[in-house]
Amino acid sequence: MELKFRTITGAIIGADPQAEAPTPVGLADPASERGVGQVEPAHLLRKQIERVIREYSADPAQAALAVCVILDENLGLAED
Repeated sequence: MELKFRTITGAIIGADPQAEAPTPVGLADPASERGVGQVEPAHLLRKQIERVIREYSADPAQAALAVCVILDENLGLAED
């Protein structure tokens, strides 16, 4: 069972956790690459997420979308 991951640069890496001798995989640290995802301390990110959940508590779909936007802004998860 091979898993595929997309790196920050857009390259696709395959990894098989059930392989006899798995090849070491290293993913880039987003904090070390300028302009690629903004890394926030975990407590600040948690507070932002809690705030939008309270703000959109009447509409769970809107709250989920707002959380996704926050995660994308801070972690650079969306593809260009």
